[in-house]
Amino acid sequence: MTETLKIKDMPQDARPREAFMRSAAPDRDIPDASLLAILVRTGRKGSSALDIAHRLINHFGNAANLVDATWQQIVAAKVPGVGKVAAVQLAAAFALVKRNARVSHRSFARAVETPDDVVRQVRSVGIDETQECAYALFLDAKRHLLCEPAIVSRGTADKTFIHPRDIFRQAVRLGAVSVIVAHNHPSGDPTPSDEDISETKRLAAAGDVVGIPLDDHVVIGRAGAHVSIMAAIEG
Repeated sequence: MTETLKIKDMPQDARPREAFMRSAAPDRDIPDASLLAILVRTGRKGSSALDIAHRLINHFGNAANLVDATWQQIVAAKVPGVGKVAAVQLAAAFALVKRNARVSHRSFARAVETPDDVVRQVRSVGIDETQECAYALFLDAKRHLLCEPAIVSRGTADKTFIHPRDIFRQAVRLGAVSVIVAHNHPSGDPTPSDEDISETKRLAAAGDVVGIPLDDHVVIGRAGAHVSIMAAIEG
């Protein structure tokens, strides 16, 4: 039986990792199997990582089907060299890619103009209905999200504390032009508390100091209910 050629014995220009590092556009230049081989990392006796990558892709028909597979389905493929740990690692990498693809599409397709938009964006990343969580939305000059809405504080069933430092440090790092804050009320009633209003004023003052204005602070209840604290203050 002929032994499979190991990746380390391949010519330099045929090795997946080296080819990836040389490429200026690996998402276009490097074959799917070579990209997958880098994730697989190591082979097993008689099979290189590239062999395993080819077998995975062949099993699922194409790379797109593999990316959509669950870790359980990858394990069920019974490709030698891909056990539960490797399957979970692959599925996690695929999940990260799909999540950020959704974020990119969501972020740049529509601007965040209204409290309704804020609620839609926050609900897209999931809301824990059992505790108050505060989210920050970092916007560019066209009011598009610079990243997925970020959880900046986790509180209790009826209270959360938002520290300006946690928000504006990240806003500066991202180059945000403005910030919107939102938090949920597990009770379902979006009516702002006195503490919510005081906190909004404190955040707005901090934004003025660093030159990144707080556009709004939205309280999210249930069944689509929400209140803009800035509108309430200004009104």
